[in-house]
Amino acid sequence: MKFFTEWERLKVEKKLLLIMMTMLSFVIILLLFALLSAYKNQKVIVLPPKVDKEFWVAGNTLSSSYLEQVAFYLSDRLLTVSPATVRASFDTIIGFAEPSMIKLLRTSLSEQADTIIREKIFQVFYPAAFASDTQKRTITVKGTIKRFSGNVYQSEAESVIIFEYTVLEGRLYITSIETK
Repeated sequence: MKFFTEWERLKVEKKLLLIMMTMLSFVIILLLFALLSAYKNQKVIVLPPKVDKEFWVAGNTLSSSYLEQVAFYLSDRLLTVSPATVRASFDTIIGFAEPSMIKLLRTSLSEQADTIIREKIFQVFYPAAFASDTQKRTITVKGTIKRFSGNVYQSEAESVIIFEYTVLEGRLYITSIETK
């Protein structure tokens, strides 16, 4: 008789453990879906060291203020150069390049750097206007370039820089740079 009571107790315990395991499995699956949903809807608020504007990145969507700050930064690195700073400035731009474009961009920027160093060109870019088109994935910066050679003032001209970009997993990649 003792055997049957022990057997009945083990059967009840087995059913109880099976119910608990099923409930825990359901909770784990529910938490997995909640985690995936939170990951997809993640929004990161970024405050740069010099706090001009707050900007955010949510998935593959970038705030306009983020695009503006990146555009002004990249246009400054591209067009405000001197023989001493040109290579370091261009290296920071390459960090934003889409991986498939790095080699082409590096070659193009290297040629420009060689010209700037050889001709001892100093130039400063003053951005004046910013526009972004999220449908075409372009950022446009308009401004003025003042160019010097040594201590001699050479020219002043209006310039437009158009950056084409893509966003992968919240990271902005530059796919093309056009200067007019």
